[in-house]
Amino acid sequence: MMEHVGIRYLKDNLSKYVARAHQGDIILVTDHGVPVARLAPIEEANDASLRALADRLGNGWRGGKPVGTSANRMVELPVERSLSRAILEDRESR
Repeated sequence: MMEHVGIRYLKDNLSKYVARAHQGDIILVTDHGVPVARLAPIEEANDASLRALADRLGNGWRGGKPVGTSANRMVELPVERSLSRAILEDRESR
């Protein structure tokens, strides 16, 4: 069962709870009894695991941006055209 801790108590004992999260515990943070956040360990994926996944899927990854993407595509929209409509039209044109 996940432990619940109030914000004020968490603040007063933060080092203790961060250490527990580092050990693998997940702590549910509450505000006046209402869950608002979760303190949990970070599960990092390293480059090797991402490369292995890409290789398994038949794609290569060199650690950079995927081929075919542009860094900054600015599009000016007329006021009457919604962003969602522009995205749909962009997808249809590819």
